[in-house]
Amino acid sequence: SVPRPVIKADGAHADNIWSVTWSHGDLITGSLDGTIKIWSVSNDSITSKFQSSKQRVGVSSLAAVQDGSIAAVCYQDSVIRFYDLINKREVASIDPGLFEA
Repeated sequence: SVPRPVIKADGAHADNIWSVTWSHGDLITGSLDGTIKIWSVSNDSITSKFQSSKQRVGVSSLAAVQDGSIAAVCYQDSVIRFYDLINKREVASIDPGLFEA
């Protein structure tokens, strides 16, 4: 088989990416820079569709509903933020306190 080319996105995040998931055909990345990004991926390109506002700590994990509607993102300070992926905005958060999660 022929190897597929590597697709690069210069300046994708300002720090390491710690979490990745697919949702409704889009790639979602979470980074230590405190942001998540939604990417449209084709055979030979990747394009940013959304970037969340920067939080004070990095993303430790994320998960998304497969219909592309909601993502839950956990940050290193234990805060969980919920993003409406269709309207590209934060819709709710849970802050259990630093040592409660």
